[in-house]
Amino acid sequence: MRLPATVSLITLAALAACQQAPTEPTAPVEPAATTAATAATPAPDGAHNSRNSVDWAGRYIGTLPCASCPGIDTVLTLADNGTYTLEETYREQAEGTMAPVTGKFTWSADGSIITLDDAADGAAYKVGEGQLSRLGEGGAEVTGAMAKDYVLTKQD
Repeated sequence: MRLPATVSLITLAALAACQQAPTEPTAPVEPAATTAATAATPAPDGAHNSRNSVDWAGRYIGTLPCASCPGIDTVLTLADNGTYTLEETYREQAEGTMAPVTGKFTWSADGSIITLDDAADGAAYKVGEGQLSRLGEGGAEVTGAMAKDYVLTKQD
């Protein structure tokens, strides 16, 4: 009868050895403050904007939406000296071609938006690389499916 007691003891010892030793709780691992992706993307420095970083002077062409016609063919030429020429043709209108308008434009404080003078009803455009995006009422950027319809593309 000693054999069953010995086997039971060995089995109990083997089972006890299989259990993991208790470990002390560890603090949760916090994510690193800077990852490789964020380290490679520098924060905007404020010194670079459309006015001083984009080749914005030139001729921009596109067709802008029109409430009473199929569109307004638009040519806007910006000069380095802060002047512009705006040519607009209202499609399918008897007197659709408007006389070219010339005037001056001003830059927003952050250098990202130009506003044409009163000769062009104060129209405002966001300046991007190779394009101008016409802004809506109050300078709001047009978003959604129609945003692409408000873009004038720079011609070389």
